[in-house]
Amino acid sequence: MNRTTALAAAGLWLAASVACSSEPPRQSADILAEVLAEAVSRNAESPSLPGLPATFIGVLPCADCPGRRHHLNLFADRSFALREVHLGDEGRAADDRGTWILEADRRTLRLTSASRSIRMFRIVDDQTLRQLGAGGRDAAQDAPHALVRSPRFEALAPLPAPAGSDPDAARPTVAGTAWRLVRLGSAGVDAATRPSAPLLELRLDDETFTASDGCNRVVGSYRRSGGALTFTVGAVTRTTCAGLADLTTRYTDALRATRSWRLVSNELQLLDEGGRVLARFAPPR
Repeated sequence: MNRTTALAAAGLWLAASVACSSEPPRQSADILAEVLAEAVSRNAESPSLPGLPATFIGVLPCADCPGRRHHLNLFADRSFALREVHLGDEGRAADDRGTWILEADRRTLRLTSASRSIRMFRIVDDQTLRQLGAGGRDAAQDAPHALVRSPRFEALAPLPAPAGSDPDAARPTVAGTAWRLVRLGSAGVDAATRPSAPLLELRLDDETFTASDGCNRVVGSYRRSGGALTFTVGAVTRTTCAGLADLTTRYTDALRATRSWRLVSNELQLLDEGGRVLARFAPPR
């Protein structure tokens, strides 16, 4: 069989195979879609921010002040803590917390605070974040809009109490405060989608606690000694709320697994035996 005859035979075999197949021939667009989906999946497992937690620091422009010093801490559970210090205004400082995500391009970082405000940064490289303007637009290149990664993670100490106030009164305590649940495991808790606010309150007088996930309530007792903390769950209500089917179970499991607690910049964190953060709470507004 010469080359021409062989090619003709192969063409006839391919045509017959396609004709006999019950599936339509795959188009190049279908194959490309699969390749892109696989690439997105790989990127999702390898975020563009390695080595978290990490601290990024820099001075960004301010409309009514010489500038604002930003201290941004990014955590592996997709949460962030941000402190802004207004320069030239007697060092006025404010803290903010929330969650972060990477946009589909894997180069844009979106920070959403508990108050729903949004900040966006371009990931220039693993050492530099560049602030973006409204709508995610790049800011003027001649303005200082960059935050640079610190050589080491730098935790934020609690802000000092205002002059003339009682420091102990300004700082919330683990017991006697109605803590607002803002994060459970690696997932944020959106209070706006719940009938009531998700809370945790430890009573001082009888060492009992009340917890709510915004739909169901959990009551029981707790034992605290220094940094150690354990919960004994007593009763759990079982009200059905749309979209919240598993939250009660996850919240109750986190309380049962708690072995210690800590306050980080007025945020209450419950930790398991291995030191993993199970839940995060903010003080009352």
